[in-house]
Amino acid sequence: MTERIASKRDAVTLLDPPRWLRPMQATLLWKREGEITPLMERWLQATRTVAAHRRALGS
Repeated sequence: MTERIASKRDAVTLLDPPRWLRPMQATLLWKREGEITPLMERWLQATRTVAAHRRALGS
């Protein structure tokens, strides 16, 4: 997501992927003292929301 797109969104919407799309995983890493910009914070919040949703579904 680019800054331009994110600046036009007030919230993150979680959409379940279509059934034909294979599940994917990602590992997030960042430097402990690294700067977390407002855009990065929103992205981290979105990934936490997705992870909580997947845990609730038992995935």
